Order: sequence, then C-alpha cells, then structure tokens
Amino acid sequence: MKRSVSRLTPRGRQWLATIQEWERSGLSMREFCARRGLNAATLSWWRQELKGRREEQRQDRVQLIEISAGARADNSFAIELSNGLRLCVPMRFDAAALKELLGVLRLC
Repeated sequence: MKRSVSRLTPRGRQWLATIQEWERSGLSMREFCARRGLNAATLSWWRQELKGRREEQRQDRVQLIEISAGARADNSFAIELSNGLRLCVPMRFDAAALKELLGVLRLC
C-alpha cells in the first residue's frame, strides 16, 4: 500500500515542492525541466505517484455528519455515509466486523 502524502520521504517532499513550483510557473513540463536541468519523465512519474497518493488519502477520509442528541429506543446509533446509505449499529458492536462492512460499502 502506498504511503499518504503526509508521510512522504524527504525525496518525495522535494519532488512535491518541485511539482508545485512547476504548476505555478505557467511553463510546459519540458520547458520547466530544461530550465532546471531535470528529466521530464522523472517529473511526470512523481506527479502521477503523488496524485495517486492524494486520491488514496481522500478515499480514506471519514466525512462527519451532524447527529442529534438522545438515545434511540433500541439503544443503537446511526451512521449515514456520504453515498446516502444509513446503518443502525447497536451500542455494543464488533468493531472488526463494522470496519469490514464499511470497507465493502465504500466500494458501492
């Protein structure tokens, strides 16, 4: 599994800064690399690598929603996912099973 952007190596952070500098420059990738003495293929590879890590990081985020206070009559709580699915979970639940279920639902 790839590491997230926040866990980059020093080399990865250096390439991230270089990519951000290139994006702000307004230059084509070839022109930017020629001026900096960089290999355009390497810059392109790092750009794709870091883009994939950012996408992974976004998928791992949990979207919080407002819940109303007060216990439900059946002593459970509800989880509403960003895709509209709503789960009712008992107060005492198997955390591993819930994690697995949420992983499956993320693919829906």
